[in-house]
Amino acid sequence: MFEKICGLRIDVDTKTGLNYGVPEILKILSRYKVHASFFFSTGPDDFMLSFSRLFIEKNFAKKIIKDSGSYLNLLKNNESKSLKNTVARVLSEGHEAGLHGFSHYRWIAAFRPGKERFFFQNLIKGIEEFSSAAGFVPSFTGAPGWKISPDFLKLQDSIGFDYASDVRSASPFYPITGQNEKLKTIQIPVTLPTLDELLVSGDSFDYVLKEGGVYCAHAELEGIKYGYFIEKLISDNKREGNLFVPLSSLKKKSLPACRKVFLSYIRGRTNPVAVA
Repeated sequence: MFEKICGLRIDVDTKTGLNYGVPEILKILSRYKVHASFFFSTGPDDFMLSFSRLFIEKNFAKKIIKDSGSYLNLLKNNESKSLKNTVARVLSEGHEAGLHGFSHYRWIAAFRPGKERFFFQNLIKGIEEFSSAAGFVPSFTGAPGWKISPDFLKLQDSIGFDYASDVRSASPFYPITGQNEKLKTIQIPVTLPTLDELLVSGDSFDYVLKEGGVYCAHAELEGIKYGYFIEKLISDNKREGNLFVPLSSLKKKSLPACRKVFLSYIRGRTNPVAVA
């Protein structure tokens, strides 16, 4: 049977995700012998800041109502497990670990064109905190909430990440700036709607993916209340002969295009995201 290669990304946004979501997702991945890319947020767990979006973003209240149980879980005052130990476990089980920004929810709420240098300094803080905890410099990154701009990507390009996953698009590509300058850091974008987007939009989901598709799960959702969702995603694809891999494996197999990046709204997402 022809084997399609698809990417699996796991975002860890909060202490709740670190404490409870990651261990449960690791159990599922181990059961099906699947490997993934884990993106770890650093800095303060500023989840409470997300409630300011009630007054800014259309449909954000609907998002909370649709999944009130998960939001109540995130309000728990958790004593965080060690990022160092969690990353070490992720690596020991054959996955890869990288960065998911600094001060996750503040980034989503406050990032906008014109503030790129401020958030680039936050990215540096994130690299430093991740490196101090994990004992190595992260080789890949993904911006919180896919909130970036072409000017930010140009600054980020100077770091020399192996790849980045800051954008929503159909396939891997090299970003082009407004001055038609091709950047050297390849983007491995998320190609599919996330579970929280499906909960808001009410859309259905085709569990069997196309070649090169990338799904992004969240430790706070699929790792706690919606484990059945990621388990069905993996089992249905495995039955069809499809293989989930870390995003770095897609880089090795890709023939990337060059595209321009811009902020836009997508279905089910209550704030604009970077698309290409």
